[in-house]
Amino acid sequence: MQLRDLFAQNKADATVWNLDEVQGRLGMEVDVLPLGDEVTRDLALRNSSAAIIGRTEGAKALSAVQDALDLSQVAQLQAEVLRGDRIPSY
Repeated sequence: MQLRDLFAQNKADATVWNLDEVQGRLGMEVDVLPLGDEVTRDLALRNSSAAIIGRTEGAKALSAVQDALDLSQVAQLQAEVLRGDRIPSY
């Protein structure tokens, strides 16, 4: 994470980040304020889709990745994240 450096260099004033990833990592000079439940629910509803994006010239590779994915499993894991049963990882 580069947030501490960005704040120290005055290149950032605020950010929205996963609470579990920043607590205790930014130092005492940074206030971490959790979003309220209403905001969190609204964000979850609007940010609950995923896409695979690739260059046109990489269409064969993109097709191979798409063919290898079990979309029902992807949707199941996504639902677990939205319910709070699973922590997302990227």
